[in-house]
Amino acid sequence: MKRIIAAVAATAIAAPLALAPMAMAQAIPNTNKATVLQAGATRQVLLGKVNGGTGYSWKWTVRPKSPTAKGLTPRVVVSKKGMPGAPTTVYARILGLGEGKTSGVMGLFAPGATTPTKTVTIAITVTEDGR
Repeated sequence: MKRIIAAVAATAIAAPLALAPMAMAQAIPNTNKATVLQAGATRQVLLGKVNGGTGYSWKWTVRPKSPTAKGLTPRVVVSKKGMPGAPTTVYARILGLGEGKTSGVMGLFAPGATTPTKTVTIAITVTEDGR
């Protein structure tokens, strides 16, 4: 009986450890984004959600190259206005300047950090008709 209990306990302890890498791998999102926009138009690319009260913020670490596109200030949408710490949805904003391809990198920075905790590369294609 003691062997059975020990075997069950060992399995219960080992099971989460064996499953953790797989669960973590499935939880990691694809962080590469692509967007096509028309010259003269502005496009938003969803970066993700951030808890507004934590002080984390998204910033351009590598701006798209002119004369193809310009990286604008990110757009932050608060889920519940007037509620401190409410989750916010953040969008990278890109202005198409002229036809071509470029890319930019947005980084998620902790308060006071100089290195981002997460980065998102955005491939940008600017066309005459936005297709």
